[in-house]
Amino acid sequence: MATLTERDAGVLGALAEVFPTWQGEGIHVGRRHLFVRLAGCEVGCRFCDTPAALRRPARFSVRAAAGEESHDNPVDAARAAALILDVDRSDGPFHRLAVTGGEPLEQPAFLADLLRRLREGGAPPVLLETAGTEPEALAEVIGSVATVSMDVKLPSVAATTPGWDTHRRFLEIASRVEAYVKIVVNDQVDPRDVERAIEVVRAVDSELPFLVQPETRRDGGLAAKPERLAEVALAAERGGLTDVRIVPQVHKGLGLP
Repeated sequence: MATLTERDAGVLGALAEVFPTWQGEGIHVGRRHLFVRLAGCEVGCRFCDTPAALRRPARFSVRAAAGEESHDNPVDAARAAALILDVDRSDGPFHRLAVTGGEPLEQPAFLADLLRRLREGGAPPVLLETAGTEPEALAEVIGSVATVSMDVKLPSVAATTPGWDTHRRFLEIASRVEAYVKIVVNDQVDPRDVERAIEVVRAVDSELPFLVQPETRRDGGLAAKPERLAEVALAAERGGLTDVRIVPQVHKGLGLP
């Protein structure tokens, strides 16, 4: 690993973990990814499935072939990039570098510095997983991103404050690259929220993939019946969206991280 010198020092930020696995959701499901999870999130989704990443821990882990290493937060972007680039790739290349959270765009300066260094170091194309709430931050990093996986938060499911205009501005930027939209639904979803999500996507690009993802309960079961998922998907098609898919979180059923 390259030694970090004072001249190389970059922006400080917080990671939660770095680990290789197979993508469990979205349009690249089933492909091998290297996950880089940033720490910290103020969005506050009721169904958050990574609560350990909501706050910034004192240390973060890097999982590789030789075992799990632990490192201090905050971490310099140059140091973080070196650790990520050093993850063993002897099993083959990664299809994407999945940058997730937490909410990665809540650390915009660190993320921009980290992605620049990863690109210069020959990292795989970046898939940015985000709540779609920080359009200005996305604009700063979109040049280093190949794919944007954007959630549109439904207030009746996520118990968050409606942010339709923010989501639309975000999607306008995200659509400069490969992008798709994901909505998490359960049996309590308000059809009016679904209609607003459809409007957001249709206003930007009706051909963007629109993924209906059932909420996964803590016991591993789904919080949305098949007929409810079908209702939401059909509403999206009737609303003018041309690429609508029902895609659950398959990694949970397979016991993958």
